[in-house]
Amino acid sequence: EAQTVGRTPTLADYAPLWLRAVRHRVRPATMDNYKGGIRAAVRGLGSLELAKLKPADVETWMGDLLAQGRKPSTVATYRRVLILALNDAERDGLVPKNVARLARPPRMAEPKPRALSVEERARLVDAAQDDDIIGNLVLVALATGLRRQELLALRWEDIEADSLTVSAAMAVSASGGYERAEPKTRRSRRTVGLPSMAREALDRQRAAVDGSPWVFPAGDKPMHPEAASDAFRRLADRAGLPDVRLHDLRHTAATLALAAGVPVRDVSDSLGHSSPSVTLNVYGHAIPEGPSRVADALDKALGG
Repeated sequence: EAQTVGRTPTLADYAPLWLRAVRHRVRPATMDNYKGGIRAAVRGLGSLELAKLKPADVETWMGDLLAQGRKPSTVATYRRVLILALNDAERDGLVPKNVARLARPPRMAEPKPRALSVEERARLVDAAQDDDIIGNLVLVALATGLRRQELLALRWEDIEADSLTVSAAMAVSASGGYERAEPKTRRSRRTVGLPSMAREALDRQRAAVDGSPWVFPAGDKPMHPEAASDAFRRLADRAGLPDVRLHDLRHTAATLALAAGVPVRDVSDSLGHSSPSVTLNVYGHAIPEGPSRVADALDKALGG
């Protein structure tokens, strides 16, 4: 077992040494994540000696991050980076055990998505039509079910008269940087039809952005995903819908399509799910009168 002798470096002293040691082993995007996680760890724990770190210190640090409004998933990412750094410290005999691994991770429960009611949709659409910052994005999201990162990665070259092509997604690193990246799965790359609400919103947006290659820009760059979420929260508050999240618009679009009788495979293709079974698992409750429809079909087939 590794033993420590005398005083060990503080986390603030060790962090740049660790980053320098691992930079040749990982891709630039991964290194960006490491820097963001280590920066957050140093802010909260940097003055402590490595060998004197306790699991409770790491748990207190994570609790402080959550209290500051960081998402549980972000805090969990920071903890994973700290685990990697302390793995190497343990290997090198600087610490007897990896306390970040022993620390209990943050609770990861996220609010369940929900479909908006008829009244809620009407209030949101009214508010969106009066919003110059995020309104058109909200209308396109509600009409197509695209993910936030897919909407923000859209360029005008992806837009046709009656459809759009999802060819990329906006990826965000732990340090807050973001870039247009390949979709995570093959089925995420897809063509999505445009209902009239989406077509009209895109026409207004094209006139508003004045030649930007990005459909939803912020200056000369695409809008940052967190900025989009913040703008949506402000819009939802004005509409009297403080509990509605941007992702709920995707859930609403899928629920409405299934309730209208659109085949599950078609909805799955439009959403970019890995398979129709994923769509059924998430949205099966939205398919109306399933048992009676099966019974009616069998009656017809069997001459009942």
